[in-house]
Amino acid sequence: GELKFDVRNDAPTLTGANITFTIDIILPDSQLVLPNGEVVWRKNCFVNGIQHHEGEPIYPQESTDEQDAIFPDGSPLNNHGDQKPPYVFVWKTCGKYWQVSDGLSSSLAISTVDIPLGSYVMDVVIYHHRKRDRFIPIGYASTQFCITDQIPFAVTLTQLNNEEESDQTFIQNRAIAFSTVVHDPSSYLANSDITFNWDFGDGSGTMVSRELMVTHTYTKTGFFKPHVFIQAAIPNLSCHTPLLTSAAVISEEHAGPVQLISTGRVNMTIFVPE
Repeated sequence: GELKFDVRNDAPTLTGANITFTIDIILPDSQLVLPNGEVVWRKNCFVNGIQHHEGEPIYPQESTDEQDAIFPDGSPLNNHGDQKPPYVFVWKTCGKYWQVSDGLSSSLAISTVDIPLGSYVMDVVIYHHRKRDRFIPIGYASTQFCITDQIPFAVTLTQLNNEEESDQTFIQNRAIAFSTVVHDPSSYLANSDITFNWDFGDGSGTMVSRELMVTHTYTKTGFFKPHVFIQAAIPNLSCHTPLLTSAAVISEEHAGPVQLISTGRVNMTIFVPE
């Protein structure tokens, strides 16, 4: 079997936040990784007409002085203790590249400050590090990611003892929990003041909260379109004044001294039968 590569990222990413890319090298069944990181043949086999023996290294090590080991572009390869990592991952996007020396799993975190809004592709070329300046390419992979000025989030609705909540049907006069999950894996919004402005679509007015979960009870029956407007005041450490960003769901209206970066929509219709 051939090597496979599982490459992924934690986008969508809010502009200014960090995005992390992760890759795993998946070995075929005929190969085995030892505790020291060396990859060997799991059992005796023939590959492309060549016989290999159980325990034989897939990538035979070549003796060399690794004190001055380098990356493919000639820059110094950072020391990782007594044993150098066997793989080098060269990540490329937006006219830039990053080199990481690691094992079968690796990750890369980069800032999005200088990346314009939009959708992009991160390419990664995987090499096996044979000696000081020798690298054997063993594969290529890519992953798509996007940079947005909307705060990524999701909303889930739950109601106690309601077996039909999965199809957005809820029981009258019983509280519904509206839970919001803000997608912020790099903790970019950790020190922000985030507020949620809810309109439950039944004419009951709006609710402003700083909690990720709120409850609401529908006393009427029918179809309703609840929506939430989210705004985050992000501290600007360089000038000690708040930098305001925001994102909206369904509603395009907003209140307060907030500078809108953009709005977003998520369709949400619930039904409360008689």
